[in-house]
Amino acid sequence: TRSIATARRMFHKISGFMPEESSFSDRFTDATVNWLRAMFQKALASATSERRAALAELFEGTAVLDLLSIDATQVALPAAAAEDYPSTTPGQGGFKITATLSVLYQRIRDISVTNAKMHDSKALGKLGGVGGLLLLMDRGYASIRRFFAIDQGGGFFATPLKANWTGTIVRIRSGLGQRNVGRPLHGRPYRGIVDMDVSFRLSRSQRVTFRVVCVSGWRRLPDRRTEVVDIWLLTNLPPEQFSAEDVSSLYRYRFEIEQLFRVLKTVGRLDQLKSKKPEVFLSFMYATLLGIVLAHDICAQM
Repeated sequence: TRSIATARRMFHKISGFMPEESSFSDRFTDATVNWLRAMFQKALASATSERRAALAELFEGTAVLDLLSIDATQVALPAAAAEDYPSTTPGQGGFKITATLSVLYQRIRDISVTNAKMHDSKALGKLGGVGGLLLLMDRGYASIRRFFAIDQGGGFFATPLKANWTGTIVRIRSGLGQRNVGRPLHGRPYRGIVDMDVSFRLSRSQRVTFRVVCVSGWRRLPDRRTEVVDIWLLTNLPPEQFSAEDVSSLYRYRFEIEQLFRVLKTVGRLDQLKSKKPEVFLSFMYATLLGIVLAHDICAQM
């Protein structure tokens, strides 16, 4: 199991010295967390940045330089940790890891840690330096103001369209009759692949126009059957360079970050940490992330 006791035994195996249990536990301090975080960030900065050729070729001649998959996962903690790290699950604590993964370079770009109750959008915070980057996000990060900032910063985004977002159709490329221009977005009879520009309210006096596409996809049901569904996406990718099908295909790469979370929870076994001490579980988390970054670097060089 992933525990202080296991770490203490490994320390003895490597060094030949077995510290007292209490003194070993006392080594997990803020300084330990800061040291591990610094090592992780150093490894992150020096990680090999080899492009995956198949995807890189797709963006030749476009302004897109990389895809970033953004998402969060929760790690359960004992109830005793709930005071400092409250969870959405009654009777236990927890923390949330918000990660940004480079799809082209296959490495972590950023990590933030908050309590599990913090909303995804707030946990992500402000995004800087987005020029040339395509950000793939789910509905938890959806905000017209955030998308406007990405667009103004020279970046791109793709995200599922929220059903309660009201907008006005300003241009139709496919899927709807031209008589629908100037009408509300929802409730329109559509057919085939939908590709249009829609105006959304940014403030009382300002509106902003983004692209809305809809393509048919499928999802797996609990009984392993599949059903066809319509996938509505909001984006600012230029239609001259990316078709509606391209937007849908690119958005699928958001799920690459789930592989990272799977490693954190299966290999890193963060859910097994039973300590209520933040310095302990944060140290284990950064040690796990450091191992992942070094593994990515080794694989890239191979």
